[in-house]
Amino acid sequence: MMKRIAVTGLVVAACGLAGAGLAGVSTAAAEEVRQQLNAPMILNLLARPLETPEAAFNKELKNYAGPPKGDEPPTRVDVAPISIEAAEFGGFTLEAAGPAIVIAHESRIRQAVKMFFEGAANVLALNGREASAQQQQQELRITATGIPVGDDFELTKIFKFYYTDPAGNPDLSLATARLIAETYGGELNAWQESDKVTLRLSFPLGER
Repeated sequence: MMKRIAVTGLVVAACGLAGAGLAGVSTAAAEEVRQQLNAPMILNLLARPLETPEAAFNKELKNYAGPPKGDEPPTRVDVAPISIEAAEFGGFTLEAAGPAIVIAHESRIRQAVKMFFEGAANVLALNGREASAQQQQQELRITATGIPVGDDFELTKIFKFYYTDPAGNPDLSLATARLIAETYGGELNAWQESDKVTLRLSFPLGER
């Protein structure tokens, strides 16, 4: 019975307001909840701060702000084949001269590269977009370039917590990819020249 009662009905009952028909909860159902709650439980419910959307996003992103829980120490990961696979999944063609060894957790690197190309696919128009991977100055640099989707594209917004893609869908892929990259000493940058936008995901190569 308890599991079937709406959260709104639970809060109403906790406050002692078992009004019939409110939020679709019957008087009998709300009264049953009220009787099973004691004063400390009610005070605890009322004392909890409401979680804002921004706080919820921050909590979700913090899951990526470090190594995976319970995982082994970082190891040598060849990012070249991972990048080729992720690029293809995101609709890009990528040639990566390997190996490109990064000291990291493989699961996190896979997430970062996959989210990088997912985010790039959402902000760059399909026609004419390109991807490349180069090893320069002891870094692996994965780059996606193309014309932005939509006339109202704003480069400064793509890493924001509340960024929505041109279709109006929430998209935290680039923000999350940047967070993971920074965890392992890398970066995710973006810049615009004329009508072209460039996104670059980089990781330090070898031992740090």
